[in-house]
Amino acid sequence: MKIAYSLMSVISFFLFGCVEQAKKSYPIFVVTDTYNLNQKKDSKVIPQIYESQSVSGLILDCSKYNFALFQKMNENKLPDQVHIMSQAGLFTVKLNAQGQTIIDNSTMKSIGGNKIHFSGFAKSDTAMLFIGTKKNNVMETIWRGKVAIK
Repeated sequence: MKIAYSLMSVISFFLFGCVEQAKKSYPIFVVTDTYNLNQKKDSKVIPQIYESQSVSGLILDCSKYNFALFQKMNENKLPDQVHIMSQAGLFTVKLNAQGQTIIDNSTMKSIGGNKIHFSGFAKSDTAMLFIGTKKNNVMETIWRGKVAIK
């Protein structure tokens, strides 16, 4: 029994290490207005598109983004969700609006009636990212971005 426990501990440590290492290799996309598809009508900003190779996940970094306007309109609350629309389906992830959010199969929950397992961002996919908060079962979006998967 003691050997089995030790073996399970070693396997768990190894698997956890591999998973954590994989997450560290995810591309990091910093949330900025340059990548925000929600622009004012008179804006001179031409939104950019994030690009990545096919990956099993990504990291969305909100640490430098100013959500003050959103907070004003949202009872002083920060956005708390990111919705992801990709070839695999529609998903939601709890957002860390002041830091990094890992978006992969361990954090994504399928939206809607179908319970879809996310297997990664596939080649030639274009994923849409929507940052906001859910009110009365409707997502109020403050920031929208696009990721082109090469």
